[in-house]
Amino acid sequence: MVVDPKLLLSSDKLPSLPAAAVKVLAIASSPEPDLKKLIEVIKCDPALAAKILRATNSSLFGFRQSVTAIEQAVPLL
Repeated sequence: MVVDPKLLLSSDKLPSLPAAAVKVLAIASSPEPDLKKLIEVIKCDPALAAKILRATNSSLFGFRQSVTAIEQAVPLL
């Protein structure tokens, strides 16, 4: 089943995104995202920071050492 993104985004039943997520999307969508700004926004949202660290430390990437800082995780992702 293929879902049309326009239809999905126009739905009135979707919850609004947290402010940090909106800022991250705005920064990340620019042609040359500013990593310092991105890191600062992520650091302000503990839940988002935890998800970033969890993703970076997943077996998908297979780093030998754990990534424990957002400053390390963002450039790696």
